[in-house]
Amino acid sequence: MNLTIQEKAVNTINIKRGQTLTFAGGIGPVWRVTHGVFKLVRSEEAGVALVQLAKAGDLIGVESMCHKAYQYTVQAIIDSTVEVHTVNHALSDPTTLVQAFLQQQRQTYDMYRLRTGPIGQRLAYLITLLEFRLDGQVVPIQRTELPTLKDIASTIDSTVETVCRDLNDLIPARPQAKAKKKLSSNWAQAGSLGSFQTAAA
Repeated sequence: MNLTIQEKAVNTINIKRGQTLTFAGGIGPVWRVTHGVFKLVRSEEAGVALVQLAKAGDLIGVESMCHKAYQYTVQAIIDSTVEVHTVNHALSDPTTLVQAFLQQQRQTYDMYRLRTGPIGQRLAYLITLLEFRLDGQVVPIQRTELPTLKDIASTIDSTVETVCRDLNDLIPARPQAKAKKKLSSNWAQAGSLGSFQTAAA
């Protein structure tokens, strides 16, 4: 019993937002996402291209099951957790092979939803992926837990300005932040009015 707990502790890794799990060309195990979302990217002449997203339950590094090096660099876009599966375990489990095949189809559909249609709909779909949990439940994500605006914009093929505007409609800023912004605006207006009255006098 204690051995199982220790193995679980050793094989589970927390990856902070922005940190890299694997690098293209590297060799390692197959990973399973237990929490969060990762982006799979490939370097090209024009820059870095987003290929897929991996959410809770997905496998990462399935190339290892074919004795190949990692094809993509994988980074967490929110705080995430993965557990390691040895290649031998993956190959000996037919359900793992089936999952690796089926998730490719779903991830392709995910990218289609994230890259077509109105920006607001793309953003809303991304948020549903971020809120998905391993047990199938959907837990609302807090604004402070979201990916960076730059990551969101590149994921849904938009601009940071547009993301910022549409995000306020889906996940409003904290009431305190709104109140502080409004107070600052009122002080600015009061200051401008005072300057006008002084000049008029």
